[in-house]
Order: sequence, then C-alpha cells, then structure tokens
Amino acid sequence: MEVSSGFVSLDVASVHVILELGSGHFSLEIGSGHFSLEIGSGHFSLEIGSGHFSLEIGSGQVSLERDSDHVSPEVGSGHVSLEAGSDHVSLEVGSGHVSLEAGFGHVSLEVGQEEV
Repeated sequence: MEVSSGFVSLDVASVHVILELGSGHFSLEIGSGHFSLEIGSGHFSLEIGSGHFSLEIGSGQVSLERDSDHVSPEVGSGHVSLEAGSDHVSLEVGSGHVSLEAGFGHVSLEVGQEEV
C-alpha cells in the first residue's frame, strides 16, 4: 500500500488491485477478470475485460461498447449510434438524419432531411 499527495496505490499480487485518487480524478482497476473504473472532471469510464464491456460518459456524450459479438451504442450532441457485429447491425441517428444498416441479408434504411 502506498499513499502520497492524494494518490493511493494498492497492489495485491494474485488479484491485482489499483486504486488512484487525485485532483478530482478517481481510478480503480482490478486485474485477472480485469475491471477498470475511472471517474474524473465530468468524465466517467467503466471497463470490464474478458467478454470486454466498456462504458464511457463525458461532456454530453455517452459511449457503450461490448466486444465478443461487438455491440456499441454511442450518444453525443443529438447523435445516437448503435453497432452490433456478428451479423452486422448498424443504427445511427443524428441531426435530422436516421440511418439503419443490417448485414447478412443486407437491409439498408436511410432517412435524411427531405429524402426517404
């Protein structure tokens, strides 16, 4: 265990835990199954390994990613994006624009300002 100027580090060999606190920033990482949590200046980030799950929130933007069959929705400034791998599904919504794309049998839908 180590403590210095707002910084805390705890390392347990088999489990591998890292906790860091400093200047409005909080970071937690647990190895093995790999769990990582980070909070700082209006920014929140959560990552879970193995199956790989990642969630990130910051400055009006939300991003969620899950690897394995790869699912990734993202929200930011009026923009929504969803992507799933495997059979490939992609959904995007932004500033008056909607786009949907699905692979495999291939389906494509796009809605813009004045065209459908």
